[in-house]
Amino acid sequence: MDVIAVRAVAPATALKEGAAVRIEAKIWATVSYGTDKLDVYVAPNALSPSWTWVATLTPTRAGPQVLGVDHVLGPGTGHQSGAAVAAQDRVHCRGRQPERARDEARSRRVLRDE
Repeated sequence: MDVIAVRAVAPATALKEGAAVRIEAKIWATVSYGTDKLDVYVAPNALSPSWTWVATLTPTRAGPQVLGVDHVLGPGTGHQSGAAVAAQDRVHCRGRQPERARDEARSRRVLRDE
């Protein structure tokens, strides 16, 4: 995964509680893309995150692409509160588990208007 972006669905809408947002992740899917998965999570506080699962996304082809999901921001989330979004790659190669710690460290992102 390269980048996570969070954008308001409606133009000129702030990222705040109750706002509809689009969470997108730029990824590079493997040749066995059908078994690749991307789990998307949100947390109301980036400094002390309590992660809530939003969706599991599956690539549609091998190679670079953007996976996305629509979400409504819950209580305590938004630009001013320092909310966060995280995504976890679940790439299964020859029965081995992914390097979760490395992926989690690079996948967290604080919400901000884009």
